[in-house]
Amino acid sequence: MSDPPSSFPPPQVPQPAPGWADPEYVTRAAEAAAAAGPIPVNPGSLSGDMMPVHWACDVCGRLPSRRLSVRRQTGMLYLRRTSTDSGRFCKDCGRAKLRKGIVHNLLFGWWGIFSFFVNFAALLDNWKESRWFREVGEPVGNPDHRPLKPGLPVWLRPQAYLVPAIIIGLSTAAIVKETAHTSVIALNTGDCIDLRSRTTIADATNAPCNGPHDAEVAGKIPPIPLTLDDASCNSANNAYFGSSAMPDGIAPLQIKNAIDTTCLVANSDGSKLVGSHRGAGR
Repeated sequence: MSDPPSSFPPPQVPQPAPGWADPEYVTRAAEAAAAAGPIPVNPGSLSGDMMPVHWACDVCGRLPSRRLSVRRQTGMLYLRRTSTDSGRFCKDCGRAKLRKGIVHNLLFGWWGIFSFFVNFAALLDNWKESRWFREVGEPVGNPDHRPLKPGLPVWLRPQAYLVPAIIIGLSTAAIVKETAHTSVIALNTGDCIDLRSRTTIADATNAPCNGPHDAEVAGKIPPIPLTLDDASCNSANNAYFGSSAMPDGIAPLQIKNAIDTTCLVANSDGSKLVGSHRGAGR
């Protein structure tokens, strides 16, 4: 066999595009590809080995799924603990994690000085995640692992209302306790009252005049200087007893505050009065 003619041109080797072997060019291309992330493809058009693993739910392996971050806040008086449960979850597993995290914050997020305020942000973040997560479609396919059960919505779980119920209960008890006491403005001449202290009228409670009581309201006069003595209540006491003479064993008592001065009469030895002494001097 004869050799090919020497006039044939040498074979042409395809040349790559300029700059393909430049290390800097390769580095920039890799960084751009990493920043772009995976090419979006409809998962329904893929099957079998073509299905990308990173699209599946981290818990059960079903599709479709989305990334989700659930914040948990735990208050411990002066300390607090924050944790984040992040991953890619299907609708069932994501709902389960969201609802569990929100209920946890509603129960345990308030019990700390700093945690009380941070918990509002944690609840807001979880609420935003839940709204965004609603767009995920219902999971399809056979799960690789047991899916999480979403359970009842947060608003149907009794645990979500425990802390508000405690706060409302304590507030109601405080209001009832406060209204059980008679304010200075509500006292009228002739009222019989019990006193916790002879220096303040704020904790006075009404008492029946036909039973034991600490004092009786002889009258009220406008605000007076705190240095004024008991003589300022003399006219009110005289009008109450119907005489300028004080009955035996009865002593005047006045309690001053910014609103007015309450003129009282009580036993001088601190014992209980029994029956009304109004008009006793007549």
